Amino acid sequence: MAQWAGQGSSITIVAVTDGERSHPDSRTWARHALGQHRRVESKAAWSQLGLDDCHTVRLACRDGAVAGNEPLLCGALSKLCTPRTLCLSTWRHDGHPDHEATGRAAQRAAAESGARYAGYPIWMWHWASPADPRVPWRRARSVALDATAVGAKRRAAEEFVTQTEPLSPDPADQPVLTEHVLARLLREFEVFFL
Repeated sequence: MAQWAGQGSSITIVAVTDGERSHPDSRTWARHALGQHRRVESKAAWSQLGLDDCHTVRLACRDGAVAGNEPLLCGALSKLCTPRTLCLSTWRHDGHPDHEATGRAAQRAAAESGARYAGYPIWMWHWASPADPRVPWRRARSVALDATAVGAKRRAAEEFVTQTEPLSPDPADQPVLTEHVLARLLREFEVFFL
């Protein structure tokens, strides 16, 4: 997104959830408070990517329950997509139920509106091997990121303190995005399935 924004592309971000259930057993943060804080972190991250002025749509689907809101999500995305749109979403076989539901809805919305669609994996990197037959490697495309985009991506990830740092010393409050997860996230390329 940073690279495209730097080239003058028009970008709309659709925030499907606020990630309020990332620490379901936390006694430190109430879910609604964590969701509110995540919205602040998201806005700061988007700023690091140069997306201060982009159009943002917040659907506020309950974290962990996107599959129950697929029709709503598909409808919202269909209204935003045109034949000139590139609709990017999490991959529909990523291994996380919200990512998969978002991917299905986005792919359907793109098909209905004539938009192009690409899904990007996040959790797949943690369960798939290079020869894994469940992954459509032939449809994978890699996009190199320039140094400016890589730096922006790193700074954006650093804004998500509630995911990268412990919320408290309690074991239920440990980081969701650990060092090995961040290492995959912050590579100098992105992969999309067409």
